[in-house]
Amino acid sequence: MSEAAVHHDHHEAHHPSGIMRWLTTTNHKDIGTMYLVFSLVMFFIGGAMAMVIRLELFQPGLQWVDPQFFNSMTTMHALVMIFGAVMPAWTGFANWLIPMMIGAPDMALPRLNNWSFWILPFAFTLLLLTLFMPVVLRAVSEEEFQQWVAEHKTADTASAVAQRQ
Repeated sequence: MSEAAVHHDHHEAHHPSGIMRWLTTTNHKDIGTMYLVFSLVMFFIGGAMAMVIRLELFQPGLQWVDPQFFNSMTTMHALVMIFGAVMPAWTGFANWLIPMMIGAPDMALPRLNNWSFWILPFAFTLLLLTLFMPVVLRAVSEEEFQQWVAEHKTADTASAVAQRQ
């Protein structure tokens, strides 16, 4: 047996195992599974928000959460259910089924497919953290907004002129 054939036998394809398999996968079925699991987790989070919303609306006058938090949670519930549960579920099913339906070995651009999944957990972590940030925004009229702009524009202009002198 030649020396090249001997060395060739020792270089079998190495596939990552454990957590690295899921972090670096380019297999469309693995990526589809990650999308579906993420969708299920977001469905449970959105369902917990729905339960808090229903608890608040259970009886008139009974306040379980702050009204501003209730409004924020209602909006967050919609975002989580649509963009965190429904859309990733469809993407997961598409990742699973489309390559098999068209007879392709994998999706086109499999690394980009993996990256597009890994953006989701970070994006939804940031989204869910905004629910607990203490910033309270209120609706203002056009006149109040124009007054605020005029006050801050004057202060900024005065400080800019003072810095130049």
